[in-house]
Order: sequence, then structure tokens, then C-alpha cells
Amino acid sequence: MDEILKFLNNDAVLTVIGLLFGMAVKDHPALAKVPNATIPYLNALLALVVKLAAAAGGVAPSSYAVGLNFADFHAAGAHVPEVVSTALAAGWQSLWTTLVYMVFIRAPKRDFFTPKSGA
Repeated sequence: MDEILKFLNNDAVLTVIGLLFGMAVKDHPALAKVPNATIPYLNALLALVVKLAAAAGGVAPSSYAVGLNFADFHAAGAHVPEVVSTALAAGWQSLWTTLVYMVFIRAPKRDFFTPKSGA
């Protein structure tokens, strides 16, 4: 199980999962009723669940890579700083996934694959 969590906790894997989920929500007819504005929030929730599960499983959180190491500050066993840093990392992951989609997928899809009218 730890190996699966290590794989899912990878930021590149979470980005690909978020992109695939977002494209499924946008393009699949069965998910047409889900508002597109909820996609980043659902991606953040997915990343938060994966990162919290990975941290509970003994996998080092990826939030340490962005300098959000609050592990030195916990007093009397309180894990609030780790949860906060993990939530910030999940939000950052969602923001990153949204930016990757907007720059590398949405614009080329709109510019190159949308039929031009009047041509």
C-alpha cells in the first residue's frame, strides 16, 4: 500500500490525474451537469486526500519540497501544522494543474482543433 501511496503522492502523477479528471468532467456527457468551476476544488480535495493518506502511511509529504516544513513547530503531539502545510500543498497542486490545463491543453485545443467558421 505504501508503494501505491508513494506513486500517487508524486506531484506529476497528481497533475495527470487532475488533468484527466478535469477533461472527463468537461467532455463526458454523463458528467455534463457538474459545473466546470468546481473542477479545481475537486482536484484540490483529491490531492488533499492523497497527501493526507500518504502522510498517514509514513510517506514523506511533498509539501517539504516547496519549503512548507512545519514539522519543527508541533507542540505536545499537535499535528495541525502538518495538516495545514499538506492542505497548502494540495491547493498548490490544484492551482498548478489548472495552469497546466489552461496553457498547454485548453488554448491549443481551442486554436487548433476548433473548426473555423467562414473558411
